[in-house]
Amino acid sequence: MNEVSEQDQTERPNWRVTFNFLFRSDQGVISADVWWRGTIVLVALLLFLHFIWEAISAQPQEPVSERGSLFDPLVFVSYLYLTFYGIMIILVAVSHYNLSAKRWRACGKPASLAGLWPLSALAAGAAHWLQPHMADVMAPWTVGAFDIVFGAVALWNIYQLGIAGHRE
Repeated sequence: MNEVSEQDQTERPNWRVTFNFLFRSDQGVISADVWWRGTIVLVALLLFLHFIWEAISAQPQEPVSERGSLFDPLVFVSYLYLTFYGIMIILVAVSHYNLSAKRWRACGKPASLAGLWPLSALAAGAAHWLQPHMADVMAPWTVGAFDIVFGAVALWNIYQLGIAGHRE
């Protein structure tokens, strides 16, 4: 494997090398500033994709009896985008793990702690999706509990990797 240090990254601002180093491998170490920039890129990408999904999913869906045909191209495109969106969420979670593992290692802590934020985010997202489908089994307050855990883990990561890390 080609391991690239942070110093090499600043000397060679090649986006492909930087992308590969930051998001495709959990090896190496990075500074808090690099972690912030990578996290902001990933959050911006997720927000962009999410707003597209909100726009697509807000379109009214007509029943088949009113539409006149069994196949609706807009519904097909909506579900095609939803599949793409789901895959991108998983890829962003993996990318954030790789980014955070480098930062945890730089802080002298186990790199495996990087999995807590993506795991709690995916669990909270799953709870938001699952609760309306299983309302008789999953109480509405459980979604709030998942959100609280996700928020606590996110704040802890932000503090440890982005704020406390500046003092090192």
